[in-house]
Parts: sequence; structure tokens; C-alpha cells
Amino acid sequence: MAVSFDGGARSVDLVLAAISRTSQTTSDARRRAFLRMVARSGSLATSMWWRVGVGLALACAMIATTSEASAEDAQAYDGKVFLDWSEDAEAARCIARDRIVSEVEATLGRQVFAPKAAADRVLRVDVGATPPPGRFTAQMLLLSATGLSLGARELSVESEDCKEVSSAFTLALSIMADLPRTTEEQAAARSGTPVSPPRPTWHGTLGLGALGALDSNGDLAPGVQLGLVVRPPRFLPFGVFVSGVPRSSSTPRGMGYTLLNTTVAATLCAPPASFGRADRFAWLSCAGPDVTLYLGWGAGFTESRAGLSSTVGGTLQTYLSYSFAHMWRAFLGTGASATPQRVSLAFSEGRDEAKSVYRTPFLTAFVSIGVAGDIF
Repeated sequence: MAVSFDGGARSVDLVLAAISRTSQTTSDARRRAFLRMVARSGSLATSMWWRVGVGLALACAMIATTSEASAEDAQAYDGKVFLDWSEDAEAARCIARDRIVSEVEATLGRQVFAPKAAADRVLRVDVGATPPPGRFTAQMLLLSATGLSLGARELSVESEDCKEVSSAFTLALSIMADLPRTTEEQAAARSGTPVSPPRPTWHGTLGLGALGALDSNGDLAPGVQLGLVVRPPRFLPFGVFVSGVPRSSSTPRGMGYTLLNTTVAATLCAPPASFGRADRFAWLSCAGPDVTLYLGWGAGFTESRAGLSSTVGGTLQTYLSYSFAHMWRAFLGTGASATPQRVSLAFSEGRDEAKSVYRTPFLTAFVSIGVAGDIF
């Protein structure tokens, strides 16, 4: 197994065994000193003799650092951490979040993780599988209650044995979850003043897809859709959706023209409902007013060769999405727009009077499919 923690290769199985024994036979101070020493160590080879040598060296170093650990124990972290864990489908087949949580707590000899409301730190872990098969990476970020970054690490593991992969993640999370208290946290603990919780953050998702539209005139046409959904703290999500449907046609006398229907909708959305394994599926419904611009151009559209009309109505849209990778989702959407207005685009052929070549529909339904990504 090859393990890289911030760029250095590490053998983890013997180290974990030593940490677990430390949890049972030594003080918290000595165990924390051992973890800090592992975090500072350089590259470790993965051969059997190097593993034995590393284990002996670390055991001796633990004895030598007991006094240092006792001096630092007043600053040691014994609070609770909220684990903000995300992983893609391939990583979920090998790495079990609940198992990692249990092994970290067994390694450190205490309850480490707690719900967000009861925690004073947040550990964000984004796990993914990358080529070649058997390679897993993780981005880890530890935040204080005020949102201050306390440390960031990148872990890369190459092994086809899921038990070895879990051991590597257990070691990495044990180190991150047990970092000593900062000066700010120490001051808050001495004064008895709770550290202010982090400010809620805004989240935004941008999506692009292809759609098919069918209107009350009986016209079926392809188009494109662009959407932005923003999830603010303490308020309902809202979205802006833009869709365009082009059409090309000709009059009975052979004069060609092109029509472009562009709809802009500003919607308010219900809170998304997540379900399925690891909440990978999500359901979102939005409704609100929309404006549709109808633009036609061709030789018969007045002197400027363009005709423009618009209608105002309302829209209802719903989307089912699936998280196939961190920050990326595939979505399938459906919806409809309705308006009481109907206008016509007039087209002139030679000396004839202007004739209507397109009468706007009062109802348009659509189905869309595409990909969306988190942008903030």
C-alpha cells in the first residue's frame, strides 16, 4: 500500500497499532504527543523492516517526549468535532464513514465526533476515487467555531485492500481531529465564554442542460437551459432559469425566417429534499414569474428585418438530481410556463399586407437533462 499525506509516503498499519496501544496504556498527553510526532514525521518506507524500525523508533520517541506532552497537555484538544463528510459513489464502496468514525474514536480513546449543534470544530472531508483503480484521495479542512482554518491536509492512498485504505484514513483523521487548541480557543475556555459559531454560508449551484419544449400550438423544438440556484442561510432557496428555443421556417412563398423564444424566470424554491444512499439524490421544486421574449428575423420583418414581442406569465419547475462526484450533479428536470397573453409576429411578403407567421402559445411544457456544479 502506498500512502501520501501532504506529499510524503507513510506506512500506517503499525503506527495505528501503536496509537491504539497508547490509548490503553499511557496518558492522554503522551498519546497526543505521539500523534503530533506522527504528523511531523517525514517519509516512511513500506517494507517490513522499515515498518519494524519505524515502530521501534516511534515507541522510543514516545518515552522521550512524555515531559513535552505533559507541558502541552493544558492546550490539548478534548472538545467535539462535527464531521462534514462527502464522498463519490466509487469511494463509498470501499470507505465507510461510520467505520472511520468508530476507529478514530477507538484510536484516540474518547468520543470525538458530535452533531453540529454540540461541536466546537468542523472537520470537512471530501473523499474521491481517481484513476488508476484502487487510488483514493481526500481533501481535509479543520475549522474552528468561528470559521477560522486550523489546518488543511491532502491524503492519497493506493491500495486494493479496503481495510488498508480505512486504516490510512483513520490515521489521517485522528491527527486532524486531535490538533491542540488555538490561542483563541484557550482564552474562551479559561473565561468560560463560548466561541461564537461560524457564520452561515451561502451556496450556489450552476447548471447547463439540453431541453425539449412542446407548446400549445403543437410545436415541438429543442433548446438549451441555464439555471442558477442559490441557497442562502435562514431563507428559502431561489433560482434564476434562462431557456432558449430556436426555430427556423419559411412562408408558403419560400421566404425564410428564424424565431428565438427566450424565457427568463425568477423563482422561489422549496428546501431541497435529499434521499438515497449518502443522500446522493435530491429533489427541488421552484415556482415564480417569467418573461418570454419572442424574436424573429428575416427579410419580411419590417425594415430592420426583425420582429420582437414579449409575454409575462408564471412557471413551475421541478428537478431530480444525482451527485456523481464531489460538487457535481446530473439532473433531470420538467416544468411548464403559462401566460394569459397571446401576441403575433407579423411578416410581410412583397406588396401583400403583413401576415402573422407566429402566434405565441399560452402554455409551454419542457423536459431537460444536464449537469450542475457547485460554484460557491
